[in-house]
Amino acid sequence: MGLSTYATENAILARLKTIPHVDIYDDEVPYEDPGVVPKKDANGTILPYVNVYFGGPREAADDKGLCGPQYNGTVAYLTVQVNGGTSEMVRRVKDLVTNKLVGWVPDSNSGYLKLEGSVSYRKASTTTIPKMYVYEIAFSYRSNMSN
Repeated sequence: MGLSTYATENAILARLKTIPHVDIYDDEVPYEDPGVVPKKDANGTILPYVNVYFGGPREAADDKGLCGPQYNGTVAYLTVQVNGGTSEMVRRVKDLVTNKLVGWVPDSNSGYLKLEGSVSYRKASTTTIPKMYVYEIAFSYRSNMSN
């Protein structure tokens, strides 16, 4: 048992992949893989897809550190970036992602996923075609990292 969040991150990716009709990518779209590009509809509008970025972990501020740092509780982070060709589709997928993750416990080594307030926002790139809308949602969860 090592200090790892790998299994927990895989569980989070697997849960997000249950959202229908939305491609989920660990970090960036793997453009180097032949044929892997964001999908478009018949009008050329980019269909929704998600990039997931994992961050941390960092030691939890309220941990007592009684048994050594390798046993201290940590807080891990993830940012889910929802991308799509219309603001409405991005907002709808953002809600699907939020409903999938908030309050869910990925494994026995972790606590509930919760929203990290005030760091989520939407931005748009509408000056070039195809238009692109992006909504980022930040989450955190406690972990003992003993996967």
